[in-house]
Amino acid sequence: MRLSISTVAIFLASLFLNQAVAAPHKECTPGKIWADDTDCHAFYQCEEPGKKVRQYCGMGTAFNRKTQTCDTQGNVCH
Repeated sequence: MRLSISTVAIFLASLFLNQAVAAPHKECTPGKIWADDTDCHAFYQCEEPGKKVRQYCGMGTAFNRKTQTCDTQGNVCH
């Protein structure tokens, strides 16, 4: 049972943490947001010129390209 609780705790903690990816992006201007083409639950946000940060929407949500926000997963991922 401890393994299950630990696994759930780690999963929940990861929902609240953003994973930074310091990858250069030539069109990255601070404040710009765009979808991750490989994961509908993730998006990128430009924190400083040339550096994008990969972020994840919360559980049950996905990034909506039209509204540029996290939305109900059923409205976004098909």
